[in-house]
Amino acid sequence: MQVSCGIRFLVIKGYNSRVALPHHHFPPPARTPTISFRSASAQRRRIRAGASGGGSEEGAMAPAPSAGFPLRFPNPWLAAAVALGLGQLYILALNDALLPAALRALYYSIVGDNATARTIAVVATAVHVVEGQRQRYAIVGGGFAGVAAAWHLLALTHPRAVDLDLFDAAGIAGGASGAAAGLLHPFSPKGKLLWRGEEAMQHALELLAVANAHRDRIMQQQSKTPHPTALHESTPGNHNAVPVTKALSTPEPATSSTRSERLGGGGSGEVGTSGHVPGHEEGTGDVSGRISWAQPFLRPAADERQAAAFSRLSAQLPENNSGSSRTGNNGSSRGRGRGASQGASVRAVGVDAAVAAVPGLPEQALRSAVGPDLAGSAALWIEGSHVVHPERYLRALWGACEGSARSAGGICRLVKETVTSLEELEASQGPYAAVIVAAGAAAGALPEIGDRLPMELCQGYTLDLAPQRSAPSGASEEASTSGHSHADKYQGPSLLGSTYLAAQGCSHLVAGATKRYGLSSRQALEECGRAVRDPAEAAAAAAELLPRASVVWPPVARWDVVGVRSGVRALPQRSAQGSLPLAGKLEGGRKWWVVAGLGARGLVYHAWLGRLIACAATTDDESVLPQELRRWQHRED
Repeated sequence: MQVSCGIRFLVIKGYNSRVALPHHHFPPPARTPTISFRSASAQRRRIRAGASGGGSEEGAMAPAPSAGFPLRFPNPWLAAAVALGLGQLYILALNDALLPAALRALYYSIVGDNATARTIAVVATAVHVVEGQRQRYAIVGGGFAGVAAAWHLLALTHPRAVDLDLFDAAGIAGGASGAAAGLLHPFSPKGKLLWRGEEAMQHALELLAVANAHRDRIMQQQSKTPHPTALHESTPGNHNAVPVTKALSTPEPATSSTRSERLGGGGSGEVGTSGHVPGHEEGTGDVSGRISWAQPFLRPAADERQAAAFSRLSAQLPENNSGSSRTGNNGSSRGRGRGASQGASVRAVGVDAAVAAVPGLPEQALRSAVGPDLAGSAALWIEGSHVVHPERYLRALWGACEGSARSAGGICRLVKETVTSLEELEASQGPYAAVIVAAGAAAGALPEIGDRLPMELCQGYTLDLAPQRSAPSGASEEASTSGHSHADKYQGPSLLGSTYLAAQGCSHLVAGATKRYGLSSRQALEECGRAVRDPAEAAAAAAELLPRASVVWPPVARWDVVGVRSGVRALPQRSAQGSLPLAGKLEGGRKWWVVAGLGARGLVYHAWLGRLIACAATTDDESVLPQELRRWQHRED
């Protein structure tokens, strides 16, 4: 049993037992009390006074006016039961650091107040019987899938109190999720709706709303605080990023944005709480701590073959879903209504419409790529889409998880240590009612998983870009002659393709990504949380990506590289329905579950998958998972 060190100390001594409550809980009674709550410090002063002969016991038992108001009960057992119940409610309200009640009882036994110690021990034992039934869950991995599973697990068990431990040595968003560009939409490169894409998008938008609501609450609390604690994060907002100059000659060391309050823990790991939401960031313009931006995406066709696919898609769409648009959320929707339930829509547009929608788009290059016959379906225009800042989103969602656990009387912890084996995890930290492995590309590093998941690992770099502080004198003239004069004041587009751009506000672009295949799970584990500090490594990544991004959107050549990030994706084998994630229960009679293989679609699938795996783990029912996700269990090696 663990109780809060801030709880009023429980004293039960025959019919003269007292429990003192804070003034705001109950009005003062009219008669002499039989039960009162008193603070632990007041109880220690009473014991010391009694040991030194200072005053009668009855005088020592009388509570000070500030200790609270007494309540009267005719029976000591009824008094004990009420005190226990009120004490538990007070524990939940305080939410302070936790201390074992048995140790406190031992302390009072040592100092001589044996009657009080015996009473406390009895009550602590009784509560331990109740609290011992509280279930504990573990999640391995603090990325998209892991944090989403945590939220849904707590939601499914609410209002029952559960304890949840999330293990990730790199912290929240420390792996590939934190290095993602954050492009949220449910469509394939050909414009087709992904398998379960509509409901996946719906769940993703719901979790995005949860994170934004939590962030708004934190910002509101900070605005009411006279001297709020500064919550800094590395520029441009990911602790894997290292600021670099255009020449990438003087990289600065990356600074972690994880702010953990140390609670304890064993081994070399650190146990703490996370979930802070950054406020304003210096040097990032309109980002200002925002989590997401609702904006349309454009996917220019890479060649005639892709343009032909766009043309076929256009023929399948209703007539009122064709044409061009420069607005973000006014098109027809495939979803169910507006707001959090609003879906995304897609349509083919011609070269002229694409260039009008995205100033600076290379018109001649696009016409050459698609040819004259397919100029009317040169690009896809996606509405109802969002750009998400992955780290801020996951930290806000984790903060919401902490609040959800706290409201039910449970505990939600971030354990910053590496899990090397599920067996060892259960032995050292368990037992757990269920363990969910959501470790992405590093899942295979666990011996219980190994190479059972058919995934190919791919490491890639992304660039964080910001506009130059002062454009060179010839910038306007250059833009005018190149046909990109309107792009100088344009915030930057979100473009899909083999080289992509994600606009996070007016002054931050994420460009990606390089690809390097053939990594092992152990290498992926080592890559998690690694900052790109080597100047040569950062320069090589920028040298490869920046020219490619400039081909897609030429004005980006005048943006500065301010950060380079690295991540490893776990790409699943393609199936008849496309590249689908993997989920299911591990064999061996243990309640161990895995969700992996989200690949490039982690953002759109993570919330839906998190709910499915949480439901399966809490009910121990694998049938809630679609067979398509469990295909890895039946493959022939």
